[in-house]
Amino acid sequence: MSNQQNKTCKGCHVSQKYEEFLNENGVVLKKCLKCRNKLKITRSKNKKLELDKIICYTDITETIYNFLISLNNTNEFYEGENEKLNMSFYIELSSFLDFILEKDGSSNKENHEIEMAHHIITSISEENINCSASEICHQVRECQINGYESITIQQIYYWWSIESHKIYCRHSDPLLSTKILLEESNLEIIVNSLDSSLPALGFLTTLFDRLIYNKFDAIVIDTTYGTNNLSWELYAIMGVIDGTGFPLSYLLISAGKNRNITEILTYWMQALKERNLRYFPFILTDKDFSEINASKTVWPEAHLQLCM
Repeated sequence: MSNQQNKTCKGCHVSQKYEEFLNENGVVLKKCLKCRNKLKITRSKNKKLELDKIICYTDITETIYNFLISLNNTNEFYEGENEKLNMSFYIELSSFLDFILEKDGSSNKENHEIEMAHHIITSISEENINCSASEICHQVRECQINGYESITIQQIYYWWSIESHKIYCRHSDPLLSTKILLEESNLEIIVNSLDSSLPALGFLTTLFDRLIYNKFDAIVIDTTYGTNNLSWELYAIMGVIDGTGFPLSYLLISAGKNRNITEILTYWMQALKERNLRYFPFILTDKDFSEINASKTVWPEAHLQLCM
């Protein structure tokens, strides 16, 4: 069965027929029909429970917020829509905010504005989460929802950082979180030494299998140092075709200062060679002796060129 006939559900993570992801308008969604039906049932039950409650006006904002975050995926509201932001639900929410401010007075206005910013961010689709905070702020102001004048870019940045963090964070341990995310994305992990004295995690990109049997003009080994507050190093190997570099594999390594990482780099490169990364005339690298020694060991037939 071809990839066009298969699709992996974001809800149950099961590969199913392509037709299971189509809605009544023929739009391809992220979840299968079974998961979407379960979600509708859950929402219906939650809505009935909420309607059975007697809510005083001071609890309205909190109740709506709790209802929103109880959903498995608030972005289901926006699948298949063409607008940048679908704010119709939140225009109604803004009327609640006005009512609350009238009753509570100005003392709680700042707290309500912060909550309002959070509600706005939770209404943004995954595509908009990948925008910068300033772009999101611009889009929010374009919608001119009641109270938007009081919402600051700092508030939006705060909630944007929290919401975007949810997309990729899977565990409090950053390396383990990365491993889980890679597995969810079905990316092949070729170096897995999280429990060693020199933790490292290497994986293939989706381009690797597509390009590996092409003739590369060269490969480029590049490094980014101090990628986070733990000073991890990120190594990348790119295949060059007609002057363009395509990322083939990455290696995250927690090395610290003055640590010998030649062995783990050699292991990573050897894993790539075993997967047929072997036919290229040149290796372009910087003045990193660990890179140089490892690449010479694995690909001795290639000519080494230093990038100054």
